[in-house]
Amino acid sequence: MSYQYNISIISPAIRKENWTTFYEGIKKAIGKYSFEWILAGPIEPEKDLLDQPNIKYVKDFGHPTRCTQIASLVAEGELITWESDDGIFLDNGLELAVDLWYNTNNNKSQIIMKYLEGPSPNMPDMTTTGLGYWHAWFHDDLKYESIPKYYMAAPLGMLSLEYFRKMGGFDCRFENINMCCNDLSFRIQHDGGNLHLPPKHIMWNGLSVVGGIILESFFEHDKSLFDSIYKNDNILDTRRYLDYYNWVYNTDPVWSRRFYQPTIRVQP
Repeated sequence: MSYQYNISIISPAIRKENWTTFYEGIKKAIGKYSFEWILAGPIEPEKDLLDQPNIKYVKDFGHPTRCTQIASLVAEGELITWESDDGIFLDNGLELAVDLWYNTNNNKSQIIMKYLEGPSPNMPDMTTTGLGYWHAWFHDDLKYESIPKYYMAAPLGMLSLEYFRKMGGFDCRFENINMCCNDLSFRIQHDGGNLHLPPKHIMWNGLSVVGGIILESFFEHDKSLFDSIYKNDNILDTRRYLDYYNWVYNTDPVWSRRFYQPTIRVQP
């Protein structure tokens, strides 16, 4: 199979004021590799961005997971990753992550796109052995007997687009890009795939506002959905592959948590 780019970077995006800086950051961090950036969401980019040959825009009023899954339909990269538009790319971390994927020589490999967060880059670099930050059981929300203690977690990941589609991508019942990504990483490992830590952090997600509908969606919806799935000790035996088009019947075209106006309509 031939690909137009080395990597497709998808952002479920609403922070229009960040987009030019974000795009320039990709160009600096990607090094020798080619890329496309796919924005998905309700806000259309300015013409100067849309005129770039490696930028695509998918208009959708759904939640972030739905937007990301739909955007992956038009991806033309050999690899796919998803990155929030409130992040800042760090040095050449993105290039090194792509290097690592190619060096694994395994289509089932997933790279954990390590990030820093908070008002300053102060998240511990949990890359040593033991149950560090990037291991599932480091987090109370992921401590289930159905998830082996040695499994790693990839809230942000990078993998083959072909393999992403084969696995069914995300369970689009999840609203935010978080628990759906962990779920995908567990399914990959149960399928015999391996997760790898790159040598450097990829992004600093330091611009996020604490609280709001993202936090609300986690506590009011995504956490309970994840709990209901993984409380079954043998769930991964039957939950390896999902329907890639599950967004069609698992989501609403307008995310009511963000859009409360009854007059909003989505064009077919």
